[in-house]
Amino acid sequence: MLIFILLFFLQSQLIASNSIRQNRCELKLVADYIFYRDIGNRNYANAARYLINLIERVNGIFSPIEWGLDINGDRLSNLGFVIKEMKIFEKPEDSSSISHFNSPIQSDVNAVDILDSFSAEEGTNSTCLTILITAKSLQSGVVGLANIGDPDRRGVCAVKKLNNSHYMNTGNIIFFTVMYLFSLFTHAPRIFTNQ
Repeated sequence: MLIFILLFFLQSQLIASNSIRQNRCELKLVADYIFYRDIGNRNYANAARYLINLIERVNGIFSPIEWGLDINGDRLSNLGFVIKEMKIFEKPEDSSSISHFNSPIQSDVNAVDILDSFSAEEGTNSTCLTILITAKSLQSGVVGLANIGDPDRRGVCAVKKLNNSHYMNTGNIIFFTVMYLFSLFTHAPRIFTNQ
């Protein structure tokens, strides 16, 4: 799911850009308390290393792929992501609200509520994409959710808030699903290359 969300955002950024030379999409990565506790083992450095390695693995998948030509005939290659900002929550939100993205509630949370809360509090126009990484279990087996932006205003990279409250370049992803997809893509033959 992370790969597909990142691919969508990267394509939106590059199509909207006047210069194809910009081949890296800037990210703001946010890890909630559940990720910090369960994946980072309550250690900030461990959680940060996981996030950095995650983006390195995504770049390892994206960078070697030839994505074809843009509308000007320039090659779309060596595309990837760079972490501009990283935030890791070492404590849960004090409120008992299950809909807050950093609540201590771990299972059966609503993905839309989490995305809305996250977008309103952590969304920004200073990066192409803002992603919440969590270890929570979302309702109905949802593995990730993203605001897709406004296609009439440069897609996901639009400098705009939805209803003046939510940023359109935000998404949330469950960590365990991300790791499964990476193992799937790194052991499967490359079917995405253009030869």
